[in-house]
This record gives sequence, C-alpha cells and structure tokens, in this order.
Amino acid sequence: GVDAAGIFDPSIAGFGPQVINYTYTTPDGCVNSTTQNVTIFDVPVVTLNTFTDTCISTADFALYGGFPITDANGIGVYSGTGVDGLGVFSPADAGVGTHLITYTYTTALGGCVSIATQNVVVDSLPIVTFTSFIDTCTTVIPFTLSGGLPLGGIYSGIGITANVFNPLTVGADTIQLTYTYTDSHGCSAFATDSSIVVAAPIVSFTSFTDTCISVLPFSLTGGLPAGGVYSGLGVNSGTGIFDPMIAGAGSDTLVYTYTDITGCSNIAKDTVVVNALPIVTITTFADTCINIPAFNLFGGLPAGGTYSGIGVNSGTGIFDPMIAGAGNDTIFYTYTDLNGCANVDSQTVVVFAAPIPNAGPDIEICFGMDTVITASGGLFYQWTPATGLNASNIANPIASPDLTTTYIVAVSNAQGCIASDTMVLTVHPLPIVNAGKDTVICFGNSVVLNASATGTLTYVWTPSDSLSNDSIFNPIANPTTSITYLISVIDSNGCVGTDNISIGVKPLPFVELNSDAENNTTYTGEVVTFTSTPAGYVNYQFFVNGSSMLNGTGNLYLTSALENGQLVNVIVTENGCSNSSDTLLMTVRDLPNAFTPNGDSQNDRFAKGIDLEVFNRWGQLIYKGIDGWDGKFNGKVVAPETYFYVATLYDVSDNKTVKKGTISVVAK
Repeated sequence: GVDAAGIFDPSIAGFGPQVINYTYTTPDGCVNSTTQNVTIFDVPVVTLNTFTDTCISTADFALYGGFPITDANGIGVYSGTGVDGLGVFSPADAGVGTHLITYTYTTALGGCVSIATQNVVVDSLPIVTFTSFIDTCTTVIPFTLSGGLPLGGIYSGIGITANVFNPLTVGADTIQLTYTYTDSHGCSAFATDSSIVVAAPIVSFTSFTDTCISVLPFSLTGGLPAGGVYSGLGVNSGTGIFDPMIAGAGSDTLVYTYTDITGCSNIAKDTVVVNALPIVTITTFADTCINIPAFNLFGGLPAGGTYSGIGVNSGTGIFDPMIAGAGNDTIFYTYTDLNGCANVDSQTVVVFAAPIPNAGPDIEICFGMDTVITASGGLFYQWTPATGLNASNIANPIASPDLTTTYIVAVSNAQGCIASDTMVLTVHPLPIVNAGKDTVICFGNSVVLNASATGTLTYVWTPSDSLSNDSIFNPIANPTTSITYLISVIDSNGCVGTDNISIGVKPLPFVELNSDAENNTTYTGEVVTFTSTPAGYVNYQFFVNGSSMLNGTGNLYLTSALENGQLVNVIVTENGCSNSSDTLLMTVRDLPNAFTPNGDSQNDRFAKGIDLEVFNRWGQLIYKGIDGWDGKFNGKVVAPETYFYVATLYDVSDNKTVKKGTISVVAK
C-alpha cells in the first residue's frame, strides 16, 4: 500500500496486519533497511435512521437511531443545529426548517471514524382559532361543537365527549372550552372560548289514560307550565292533536316541551298505551229471499258482539229480510274487548225480491174431466198436492182430480225465492145414467132405446146415425151394423153422465140364387134347376111370382113348369134372421128355327141344355149332345142351309117329350 512517493494507502494495503519496509541507501550506495508492523483496522459501517418530522413545539428529545451505538467497541456522537453535547435535539433551538443531523462513530481500536447523516424537519405550529356557541340551556340535547378552525380538530372541556357537548352534565354555569387542532405534520395548537349554560324551566306532563286506536283525534292536555308544545308519534305538534290511528297500537311516549323567556326549553314525557282493536270477522251470508222468516244472525267472531244494519234487531241479533227490503244490505258485527276497544266487520247480504205468484182463477169441472190450470209470476213452479196432475213441476199442468181440490202453487224465481198462491178446482159429480140393456136385432129391423136419468137433463145420443131423434131419451134405432150408442146426459152444471148400449145387428144370411138356364132363358117344358148358395142354412123357401113353391132345408128347386116372364126368388133363414135373394126374371120360349154360329157370342148355339140330335138333308147325323149345336161338323162350320133336329125334353118327373123340326144356319 506504499507508493513510490512513500505514501501509504491503507485501502490498498487491505485489512489486517501489514509490514512496512524502510530502506536507506547512502551516497556511497550502501543500503540498509528496517521493518515495522502496522495493523490496518476495518472502517465501521455507520447508519442513522430517518427522523420523523417534528414540531417546533415538541419538547427537546434525545436523538436515536445511530448504529453502532456507543459501547466498548466505540463511541457514537450526534451533532448538528439544535443538538447539544448530550445528543439532545431542541426543535425550538433548531427553528423551523430542515436540519442535517450527523452521527459520528469512532472505534475504540485504531480510532477509526465513520459518519451517517439524516435530515430532520421542524414544522411550524398551525394557526388555530375558536369561537364558541352562544349561551345554551341545560336541557339542550347534546350537540356537536363547531367554530374551531381549521376544521378537523378536537374539542375538550367539561361536558364534552367526542366533540359532543352535553349541557346537562355541566349544569347551569360559565365554562371554558378548548379547540385543539393537529395538522398533517402532527403539529398541534389550540384556542379557547367560554360559554354560559342556563338552567332549563321545570316542566311536568300527565297524559291521558289508555285509549283505542280507533278513537278520533283529540287535543292533548296536562302539560305544565301552559303554553308548551306536544310532540310524539301521532301528535300534530302544530295543533297538539293526538291521532291514535297514526300512533299505532302499543306504548307510545308523548313529549311536552316548554320554552321559557330565556329561550330555554325543557320537556316532560309520559307513556300512553294505544290499544289495538280486536280482530273481528263475520262470515259471508248466503243470499236470502225477502219473504223468508226473520232469522238469527251468526258467524261473528269473537262471540259476544252485536249485529246491526237495516232489518237487524241489534238487541236480539235477528235479521228480518222483509224489513231490510230487496237489494244489497250491509250487516255489521261490532265487538268490544276488555279494553273497551271496539271493532267492526261487515258482510253484504243480498235480499232477493220474492216472485208474485198467481195460481189463476178458481175453476169448476165435472168428474172425469181435465182442465189446464195456469200459474204465472215465476220461473219454476211446484203444485201441491200432485194428486190429479199430469205434472206438478210446470206452470200449466193438466188437472183431473176426482174430488174438489185446493191446489197450492209454489212459484220460484231465478234467485230461488219462493212464494205461493192457491186456486180451488171444484169437481161436480156426473149425472147417473142408464142407457138400458144391450140387445140384438137382425139387419133391417129397428128397436126403441129407453134411457133413464134424474134431474134437469139434456139428452144427446151419439152417433146419431139410424136414430129417429138423437135428443130424446127414447129414440127409435135402426142401425145397419152392430153399434154402441152413447147417451150423454147433461145436468145444470154442464156435467155429462154417460152410459152406452150396444145394439148387435146380426147380418142377414147371404143368399144367391142361380139357375142352370143360360141367361135365365129356357125352353118350354125344359127342367130348370134353381140353386141357393151357400148351402147349410136352417131353411130355404123358394117363391115363383110370390107363391111359395118349396120350403125346407134343401137349397135346390127344380121345375119344368115355368112360364115366360115369371119371377123366382128364395128366402133363407139362419140365426133367426131371414133374407131374400135377388129375383130372377125367367124367359121361357119355344125352340128357334134359325141361328148364326159366327163366334160373336150372339145366338151362336142352338138348343143348349137339351138332349139334341141334328141331321143334314141327307139324314147324316152331324151333332149329338146337350151343350147346344155350334153349327159345326167335324170342326168346320157347315154351309148355311136348313138342317133337321130331334129334341128330347124331360120334366121333373122324368117324363120325356120329343120335339122335331128344322133349324136354319144363317150366315152373318
């Protein structure tokens, strides 16, 4: 660490023991040297902590924060403006501003010195002013103080807590208040001021007894001295009127405030109880009808209340719909509890108008008749009794009672309201009639009807057919078929009694008379057989020109003694009734001498029904039979000329008569 100039630099030599050589050379060039040991000590590392700013009003204080601290290894010393020999710093001596503080440390070994520095700032004090409040009263509620500047300081003094002044804790007195302000550097200053606390007036207040929430607003009293102001929940302080409804149910504190001539106020309080109204309910009423009997109301809770409203007897709780009248009526239920508080609930009961029934006029009918009875005035109808009615639940049933009956009709409207009316249906008995015994006659005969009845009567027979007179009791009847006559006898009430009589008309036995003579035409002496059909009747009596020719059970009559133009008929008897056939007009003639067998059904056969033989002029037999010759031989019509016949006739005794003659075939 020693340079050529003989300068020793410990920092170059380094820490620790070092040897220093000294060499001397004489002018003669003689050299000699010597050595000396030197120990190089390390310079200590010295630090000084940063100082916080301080205020000029801060008391002197010992500096600290230098390291290493004074001990056996060395000594540390503080120096600078405002620092005394003991290391005490006096902000007042240093003055406002920034001051350099030096910390010097000297080691015990080697006396090595090292320093560290830091600035310390001495701040000036803030300028603080304080103008306190004007005189106040002991009753003034604690209030936050003001008037100190700069803002943000702290007030102190009697009665002050957290900058809030409570006059009551001070009492009537003159007091001094202090305002202390600390700036952003932590420097504080204060200012003081005095105020007077005046004693408040003595105030009393005795309020009202418990009330109900439903009580109407009322003026408060009881505050002394007079002239103060009432306040509290539910109180209009301008008028002193208390409204329990606004206050609400529960305990409420009311305040009476009085201010004296000094401007000091005091209050007195009283607790009042506003009782809630009882919870009152009333159930819904069913709709009712105006003509329903009065009935007890129910459904109000709690029990023990009072019902009221139009039509309600509040003493008995009975509701009379007739008094209430038709329409919507409000029923009130009022209940008062043990606190004397009353509440009310209401329900609307609908009273429907009753229908105006009309059962119709009284009616008279005859037994067995029916009539329509007609009611009106409603929507639904119910008749009682239902006896004799075809339907009891319609407005216009058909009534047919056996006895006089008073009918009651219950008429209901759309709302189900019912009213009734009555009508009397008088039933008159029918006249007693006897039409006589049934009888039987033969077709074409007549019979006298003979009805009987009592009273003032009118007779009517139906049907009137075949009667001589249908409005007398004994007409002559001449029916053509079996018939039942109804006799209707009408009395003074217009009631009709009836009876009937059956007239059996036995049919005449059917008879038909036929002869075996074609077209009832025969030839003189020819036997004609008359047949009456049907066979089997009890008796047959044959007549020729009105003279009985045969009377018995047989239905055949044979004769060969008829003459031209005679009338033949037969009367038959069966079941006690007789009937005549149609009359047959008989034609009796001699055999003709010519005929025209041309197929026109006019005179086409000769001597039909007679045992006949026909010969031609040569004597050749060209026809034989009883069916009558049709003018043919071997299936062909013969030539028109004259032919010869032989006719054999027999009478009823089978006596034979032979007739011969000619017959001409005429072409046509």
